[in-house]
Amino acid sequence: KHQGVRFYSTGDPVHYVSNPPGVDRARQDDVVSTVNQLNRHRDATERNPEIATRISQYELAFRMQMSVPKLVAVIGGGRMGAGIAQVFAVAGSVVCLVERDPAAAAAARDRVAMGLLRASEKGALAESADLVLERLMLVDDAAGLSADTELVVEAVPEDAALKVQVLAAAERAVGDSAVLASNTSSLSIAGVADG
Repeated sequence: KHQGVRFYSTGDPVHYVSNPPGVDRARQDDVVSTVNQLNRHRDATERNPEIATRISQYELAFRMQMSVPKLVAVIGGGRMGAGIAQVFAVAGSVVCLVERDPAAAAAARDRVAMGLLRASEKGALAESADLVLERLMLVDDAAGLSADTELVVEAVPEDAALKVQVLAAAERAVGDSAVLASNTSSLSIAGVADG
């Protein structure tokens, strides 16, 4: 069984993943459980497939919230990489952003900071942009990633050889249980994996 979730370009990328301001995880769990009970009661009386879909979406969003990795590495701090780093930092992860040199790293940090400022101005952050930005670390080589890294997302330019190179370096640095992911839109992921 597969369930799709719509991603949004502003605010939370997935609705109901971040807690609203002033709501902790225990309270969120209570709200989700109550809404789920109401939806299941209504589903039992109406048997409407839209209600079953809504139940699945709430449950998936809550599971995603509860499973945010503690330590994430994003390799490449361009527009996509900075956005990915921002999403994980907002969700509570410590993010290690890998860029090739100090100038590129500073530019990547600025992109994340600007994204956080825009989100803050729209009231989309549960904590200050500065506090979220404190969870961002900059590194100039994937070899410096911690073995405790749970998720690595490469977001380098669409060059298969480069993607293979950075993923191989990350794989050597992180533990066996880390998930390696590629942010590619035009390359065959199987081709990158076969590298």
